[in-house]
Amino acid sequence: MSDLSQATEVRAAAEAQQPAAITAPAPAFIPACPGAGKTHVITMRHLQSPARSLRKGRALISFTRVARDQMASRCRQAGRGDLVQAPHFIGTLDSFLWEFLVKPLRKAEPVCRLLESWASVKATVQLDRAIPLHQFPLTLDPDPSLPIKQMEAVA
Repeated sequence: MSDLSQATEVRAAAEAQQPAAITAPAPAFIPACPGAGKTHVITMRHLQSPARSLRKGRALISFTRVARDQMASRCRQAGRGDLVQAPHFIGTLDSFLWEFLVKPLRKAEPVCRLLESWASVKATVQLDRAIPLHQFPLTLDPDPSLPIKQMEAVA
């Protein structure tokens, strides 16, 4: 079986299980591999919320900003902008921790902000010594059939 046909088969199996995950009673823990449709399932579960105002919100948390943006966009596209606003929260794990745990408990001064990316930091980094790159071994195409310990020995 080719890699492409195997990937297609795995994707089809994951997509076949999505309706059951969407309708599973809460709370639900549903383990899934990358590309299995976790963002889709979480968003569809959220879209099933009643259109009335809720006293309690729901947090949709992801590790990536891409998934965060997809969840919010899908809610808006479905005409449910109310699910993107308070009392609900759609964001990354670090932004959730910042917003609800760190920010409320810290002093007002000095003013701090959550960095979305290190690329937004405008700072020059100067080292006190040169670090030769040969000290950092790099394997571009490790043999996936080798266990990790054997790969380390090969490198």
